[in-house]
Amino acid sequence: MKIWIAATLIFIAGLGLLPDASAQMSERRARPPRKVRPPAPPPPMESESSTYSKRSGFFVSGLYSSANEVAYKGDVSLPTYRGPFSATESTAGTFGLAGGYRYLRPYGFGFDGYVAYEFPRTSKGLTGTAGPNRLNGTYEGDVSTSLLSLVANANYSIGDLFYVVAGVNFPIVFSSSTMELQGLPGYQIGVGAKVWKQFSIELDYRVLRMKGTIDVPPMNLQIEEANFPGFVLFVHYSI
Repeated sequence: MKIWIAATLIFIAGLGLLPDASAQMSERRARPPRKVRPPAPPPPMESESSTYSKRSGFFVSGLYSSANEVAYKGDVSLPTYRGPFSATESTAGTFGLAGGYRYLRPYGFGFDGYVAYEFPRTSKGLTGTAGPNRLNGTYEGDVSTSLLSLVANANYSIGDLFYVVAGVNFPIVFSSSTMELQGLPGYQIGVGAKVWKQFSIELDYRVLRMKGTIDVPPMNLQIEEANFPGFVLFVHYSI
């Protein structure tokens, strides 16, 4: 019986009724491999350089300076007195424009430099003392003075929004009077913040320093130092 079953299987295999293992293997090899979709790459992380590059570059600004008093000291020549004096000239705050370049780095040090122009101010007169004498004077006509300041700062950013600044300035004085003042190095300190997209605000306390002469007959003032302190509010726009 076993011999007959084995012979029957051989006969069926010969007729091709049983599956051929080698044919199945060939069919599997012939199938193209299934495509595997690679995983999506993670979104690019914003580098530190791209973060602070958005806050660095050229800028233009509008400003308002609240400075309204100039403090003078030096020597005065009067018909009855010659010697030291101190005086204060009253004026008014004014608007202006600025432009320059700044570099801000989150949680790091940076710098900025700019030129600021302040529109003309009108003098309201000068009062002071010279020894036993009282000084009072006004300019003849409509006298005005404007300022062009060269400014350089170091800054430190506190995160991505806030920063502090400190630096030096040098003013150039334009006057329509007999005043002749030359700039001396001054200073400023302040704080700033990004408020919306490319806009930021900054508030500085600034002291401008000058020297020169003021000739208001019968007074001739030799100015050893003139200090012009006040707050300056900037609205910066990054280009």
